[in-house]
Amino acid sequence: MIAPGSRLYFYPRECANTLGVPDIQVWQQSVLLDDTQGDVLSREFSRLLDSGRNEVDIVGDLSLLGIQWRESFEVQRLALPSARVSELADEFVQTGLTLQDEFSSHEHAFKLGEFLNYTAFTAVADTVNIGVLSRAVRAFVEELAYTEEVCYNTDLVVSEALTNVMLHGFKDKRPEPAQLTVLAFHHGVGVLIEDWGSSIPAHVLSKMHHEHSFQDDLSLGDLPEGGMGLAFMRMVSRRFVYQAKQNQRGNRLLLLL
Repeated sequence: MIAPGSRLYFYPRECANTLGVPDIQVWQQSVLLDDTQGDVLSREFSRLLDSGRNEVDIVGDLSLLGIQWRESFEVQRLALPSARVSELADEFVQTGLTLQDEFSSHEHAFKLGEFLNYTAFTAVADTVNIGVLSRAVRAFVEELAYTEEVCYNTDLVVSEALTNVMLHGFKDKRPEPAQLTVLAFHHGVGVLIEDWGSSIPAHVLSKMHHEHSFQDDLSLGDLPEGGMGLAFMRMVSRRFVYQAKQNQRGNRLLLLL
């Protein structure tokens, strides 16, 4: 059983007997259990190991390669060029002034006001990094003295969006880093998440168009396809804009709060 957030290390085949896993059958019967309890990451574990099953000669010690591969996924803070920050700030401001977004028609423009600051990161969306990014974003907005509601909602959408990338974006593919950018304005916060995983299916977005409210007695079974996270992000955001990847551009989720 692999606990969420665990780090995986690869060892040379010669270590198999010492570790008590001499062949793949042992892995399948003793380690890769069915995910019936919600805490056995069999599919994710298999995905991370799938490259090791190919008959390809890899130069170097697999134990070191495995560690280096995982460590390369650590959260990295980005320093964006000033021109890029200005470009994003303009995009966010224009999005706020637009009365139509992915799901809703708005009666009034959302005027973000003066740009204050930004923070940006790149990281693979896994259980460890999502927690790190969530805390970093929460600290960033709290330092700028936003209301508790804005701080909470910003933290929420970052966590939910990255969780969706982790669970649905890559599945059977090796994950690639996503980029998270948060821009602070006088009257609101903008969040942009860019990733190269699978796009949100069109039918999921289409179904969300018909979800207008959350009742007090809403059950998990009543949540729209696509999950609770997507619905929550829509509910707390003043603007929701999603662009599926195309050409040389990845998926882009832009939220204003």
